[in-house]
Amino acid sequence: MLVRGADKRPQRAVGLSRSEWDTEADAIEADEAAVKAVDALVVGGTVDHGKTRTRWLAIDGTVSWVERKGPSVVIVIGAPAWAADALATQMWTATRIKPATPAKAKK
Repeated sequence: MLVRGADKRPQRAVGLSRSEWDTEADAIEADEAAVKAVDALVVGGTVDHGKTRTRWLAIDGTVSWVERKGPSVVIVIGAPAWAADALATQMWTATRIKPATPAKAKK
């Protein structure tokens, strides 16, 4: 979740998620489920619906989207419209998710 400073108003928070799936097929399934969930959540309209990205514009002026690249899925809910393009880029470039490494066995 992304909030500005000490702002305690939940309606101002931006929900952010980036997930990595074992296979692209799993990511496609997650993407489809996320699109359905966000569509039910956002009060507004769909402004873009493609094979790998769906975007909504809410009546409060915020932008939400679900985007898939290979086995990765990004979900953003409630981004200010003025920040949406920059945030979309940062979700793919600034977020680094490393595969889990097995824990070392204790001797």
